[in-house]
Amino acid sequence: LIMLALPPQLTLAEESRFFPETSHTVSGKFLQYWEQNGGLPVFGYPLTEAQNEVDPETGQTFLTQWFERNRFELHPENAGTKYEVLLGLLGKDLRREALTVDPDFQRTSMLNEGGKPVDNLQYFPLTGHNLRGIFLAYWQTQGGLERFGLPISEEHVEVDPITGHTFTVQWFERARFEYHPENQPPYDVLLGLLGVELKNPSPGLHYQWKIDRRTSDSLQRPTQLALDSQGHLIVGDSQDISIQKYSQDGHLLSKWGSQGTENGQFQGIGAVALDSSDNIYVADAFASRIQKFNSNGQFLKAWDTGSAPAQGIAVDKTGNLYAYGETGGNGNYHPAYVRKYSPVGKLLKEWHDPQAADKTFFNISAIAVDSHNQIFIVGPTLEKFNTQGELLASWNINDASQNQVIYTGSLVVDSHDYLYLVDTRLGFKADNPLVPDRFIEGRIRKYDGDGRLIRVFSWDNQGKADGQLNQVSSLVVDPQDAIYVADPLNQRIQKFRT
Repeated sequence: LIMLALPPQLTLAEESRFFPETSHTVSGKFLQYWEQNGGLPVFGYPLTEAQNEVDPETGQTFLTQWFERNRFELHPENAGTKYEVLLGLLGKDLRREALTVDPDFQRTSMLNEGGKPVDNLQYFPLTGHNLRGIFLAYWQTQGGLERFGLPISEEHVEVDPITGHTFTVQWFERARFEYHPENQPPYDVLLGLLGVELKNPSPGLHYQWKIDRRTSDSLQRPTQLALDSQGHLIVGDSQDISIQKYSQDGHLLSKWGSQGTENGQFQGIGAVALDSSDNIYVADAFASRIQKFNSNGQFLKAWDTGSAPAQGIAVDKTGNLYAYGETGGNGNYHPAYVRKYSPVGKLLKEWHDPQAADKTFFNISAIAVDSHNQIFIVGPTLEKFNTQGELLASWNINDASQNQVIYTGSLVVDSHDYLYLVDTRLGFKADNPLVPDRFIEGRIRKYDGDGRLIRVFSWDNQGKADGQLNQVSSLVVDPQDAIYVADPLNQRIQKFRT
């Protein structure tokens, strides 16, 4: 009975080793491969027992065991050869989408300097990538093609989602190389914890891929994002003064708009929203009007918003549009409004803050509508209204500490009616609380429709590396809970999984 309970390729007679660090056992061919090909520094500790699993690359079932840095597969069809145990294609599993979108994963030509070949470099025409320097030396001496597969990216800088540290990395079919200059050779190159990323992911944001100026010549400063019903990404670019439409795999499908005052032109891109028919509404940042386009970018309608530009817009399920902005005034104080328009631009209602003494909103930073046509407005508090402007609930979201100020904005509702709110913590000078002097932390806070905080995704490693964020101006969440973030100062859009 005990023999029948074991996987058919392992028997009690085979050598086994128990790892108390993770409470798992490695046996037989897997233990032999682990010990003979680098052991703990190369593969890490076992994360699972050996069990039959379907390989996502081939659809075939193999005896499989997961380790911190890779996955072992037993291939009985290769019995008696060095290919009886193979490593899983974890690099491709984690970066499958990036292969068609991310510019660092796109095919390129052989590197050269002034038309001359680069020393200590090998080019792989099958995948179109270069491997050089310390990564090439590690690849050649530690197993090469058999262990790591072909390179599927160029070397670049990324944030490791497990440790939160930033490394120069290069991706391969079966591994990710990381350069650790703080370590002495041979440990200055380590393999990424891909097994952990797939089997025991951390609760934060996991970088997937990016669109930037190398992917799309049109993308200059993306500030506004929206998703249509087909999963297409609608981008408002405040520097290019255009609306751009991208496919699910990040390829530019169409683009329209230019700077001007005619229909289909903009003086600036202030806000973007979509209705249930994928019509696209654009609020001009420097003109008091909202324009409506169909899903192909054809101009349909424009209307004047009166005394000041709309700074944020959202559309409910019946096609009514909600806009907020400032009505103008003397000095630094500008009373703010929320207005409701019909799908053709007829003003239906205007309301102000029922909680304020003077009944005016102040410092609104975002607006969103859920599937029940409830309107959420972010200011000093998060407030929920019905379509008639009646206050339903209010929650305090400001938890700034001494010498810190939280800037909130970019509120979005996902397909499950969860709210995602971006905030940024800035440190201010002790002698001048009006002058920020340091970045402390950025966060994306997830709430349910009753204002309960569900989860917080944070980043304190502001920068330009993949997975880092500099300034978040807008985000959207797709039905699979992937988050697209506009990072305008880095001239890119990044996709994260949660």
